[in-house]
Amino acid sequence: GAATTLPFGDVTISDLVAGKAENTPADVKITCANSGVDAKLYAAATRTMSDGSAGVLAYEVYTDAGRTVALGSDLANGAAVTADGTEQSIPLYGKISAAQETEPVGAYTANLALTVEF
Repeated sequence: GAATTLPFGDVTISDLVAGKAENTPADVKITCANSGVDAKLYAAATRTMSDGSAGVLAYEVYTDAGRTVALGSDLANGAAVTADGTEQSIPLYGKISAAQETEPVGAYTANLALTVEF
């Protein structure tokens, strides 16, 4: 499958203090050919991004726009994916954690490997 990015943009001091939600979700597209078998989408438990220097920010990825259901980090807690042979679109929402004001402002990036398992 394929995925789009979560474009947080430049992080300001107020973002570092209060946290910053990304309003444009990443769109993950998955096709599972094994019909009738439930699949799960999950990612690594440690989610940080770097400014390419010394700055490191914690962030979380959610499966709902309200950011109340975090994407699981293992098969048991992964997001359900319908396995029926058609392309499924799973939106993922991001949020930079609050209380990180000791980190520098600027642009941060990360790659998050997603796993689909059934």
